[in-house]
Amino acid sequence: MTGALGGGAGGLALWQQGERDLEHPLLKRYLLPTPRLAAGQALTGLASAALDISDGLLADLGHLRRASGVGAELDADAIPLAEGLPEALGLSGARQAAISGGDDYELLVSIPQNHWLEACSALASLGVPLTAIGQCIDTPGVSGVMSESQDGWQHFVGETP
Repeated sequence: MTGALGGGAGGLALWQQGERDLEHPLLKRYLLPTPRLAAGQALTGLASAALDISDGLLADLGHLRRASGVGAELDADAIPLAEGLPEALGLSGARQAAISGGDDYELLVSIPQNHWLEACSALASLGVPLTAIGQCIDTPGVSGVMSESQDGWQHFVGETP
């Protein structure tokens, strides 16, 4: 994945608490997201799959897994947390926001091992960090984190008018 996660959810939580300091890194991440367009272009031909993390890591990982017919093994401790997130939400809340919060617009990518170093180099030239947070596996589902049924933004869920 590119960048760090939880900033969107952390910024929303602060906004709902009345925080209006637009210089706060979490509010910037929430109110002024920066899509990783150049990073996506730089990974063309290196990544075998990619999508933005807008619905939350687990929800978007579910989209990738279903489309690719794979499972995933995540290392929850490897997921980079947005600047200021642990201070704002505590470590447990920060990890929850990183795993299931949305509006981060980082990229979740599947990169074959033989392209990993080239992908890291391509993104480093853009100043964008690339972090290995897990791997695709043959076993369906996701291991290493909580149940997928508790994840991310779910479109069209809720009561109908």
